[in-house]
Amino acid sequence: MDASAVLSMASWVLAELIRVYHNLPPPEAQRAVDSLVERRLPAVWNDGTIRRVLKPDLPLKDQILLLVSSVNDAAVQTDQLFIWTGYKNRSHFNRILRTLHNARFLELREQTGSVILLPPGADYVTELLQCPI
Repeated sequence: MDASAVLSMASWVLAELIRVYHNLPPPEAQRAVDSLVERRLPAVWNDGTIRRVLKPDLPLKDQILLLVSSVNDAAVQTDQLFIWTGYKNRSHFNRILRTLHNARFLELREQTGSVILLPPGADYVTELLQCPI
């Protein structure tokens, strides 16, 4: 736990230094700050383009919530999320998304094909991470 606190504080300090002293255009500076303060979940592997839950036997709803929470306060495209889970049945996947939306864990925007993590979903992920994965 101490190491995570140090990592979080160091990321915050670096983000502040970039924000205050950068010589970058604002969008590039924001991307640099976002990459530094991105929530790091030990249960999710990320190579920059693809993310994977490292415990594939977790229920699909838990995998979806972990993956969405690993993205820094941004909407995640449902097509991308489907690829990240490696799930094969798209109609069942969409039903799970609607169930999570109805439970107010996710905001499902079917018009744009994206989801956003809501506070109850973030609380659920926090509890899920307290259990040994």
